[in-house]
Amino acid sequence: MHASIAFECLRRVPGLRPVMPQGAMYMMVGLDMASFPAFDTDLQLVNQLVCEESVFVLPGQCFDFPGYVRLVLTVPEEQLREACDRIAAFCARHHHHHHHHHAVDVDDAEHAVGVVVAAPEDAGHMDVDVFQESMSVVAQPCVQQL
Repeated sequence: MHASIAFECLRRVPGLRPVMPQGAMYMMVGLDMASFPAFDTDLQLVNQLVCEESVFVLPGQCFDFPGYVRLVLTVPEEQLREACDRIAAFCARHHHHHHHHHAVDVDDAEHAVGVVVAAPEDAGHMDVDVFQESMSVVAQPCVQQL
């Protein structure tokens, strides 16, 4: 149910490729990083998303899956809809259209979902250093780009 709500909302957002999960706890969302030239990595994009919209998603590089973010679906529906709307607003502000478009490898996307939905064992797949680094960066005060 929650996965369908998030999927329907985010699949309409340019630059995002949500992957319908097999489980109900998380959703992986592919980032077309070329559409967001202001950011070099998913970590930078996640940090700015927190700064601007107060929405925290987990950067995919925590799971050796750069170019993806992980969205938690286990929040009340109203909160999930609000988060998706804020993500959409953020992406609309930062998205730059580019002509070169590459298709996502479905096998990779399926694998990403398989890894992260396997809670609670998925902690074993996480790069703890990257996760702690991303959390500490997020905890720092946001510097607004002028």
